[in-house]
Amino acid sequence: SHLLYIATPVSVEDTHKVAATPRDERTESTFAMGSSIDFIDVVDKLLDMVRIDHGLSPDEPFDRVSVPSKGRPAPLSLATAQQLGILPTRSVPPLLTHLLPERAAPAACRAYLQELLLHPPPPDVALGIQEASVLFARATVGMPQLEVLPPSKVAKLISQREASHTFFADVASMTRGVHDLLTHEHGDIRRAGELLMKPTSLKLGHAIDAEDLA
Repeated sequence: SHLLYIATPVSVEDTHKVAATPRDERTESTFAMGSSIDFIDVVDKLLDMVRIDHGLSPDEPFDRVSVPSKGRPAPLSLATAQQLGILPTRSVPPLLTHLLPERAAPAACRAYLQELLLHPPPPDVALGIQEASVLFARATVGMPQLEVLPPSKVAKLISQREASHTFFADVASMTRGVHDLLTHEHGDIRRAGELLMKPTSLKLGHAIDAEDLA
């Protein structure tokens, strides 16, 4: 028997619940439990790859040990980030290019995703981002257009008094997009916007509320 050690943002009790839930019911129940979507399926796929890489039989058993999270995970080391392809290295394909191709996503979105990978957020924030992504992906209605303005650019132009009419027009457009997102007629879109307040609060360093912004 082999030992698999996995650090997850779920408690031991939730892990047992997920393991005991039928596979076709896990996706619908995981958000209510506060665990990852279909996390056990992801682990099963990982174990299949480990068995193949080490020449083990398909039914080779593994003992799983889950450890409850105790706060925000530690940032990735330089070596780990390079081995995962998060930071550029010659021998490893870039992970960001696979997740968000350069032509399919703004540079600010790619930079934010890289920041999340290098400095993983607390479990509740990570689960909020995950749920919001799922809600956006399955939406069947039009979503508000959200302008992406780099925070450093906004701060620099305002502090140095170099902001132009075009800049303020972009800020106004971004503000309207946020308002439309938080007051959207479709419940899933509104819920996704509310969930994104968690990572936004983490980024700003203080809590913000969707009702106040809307």
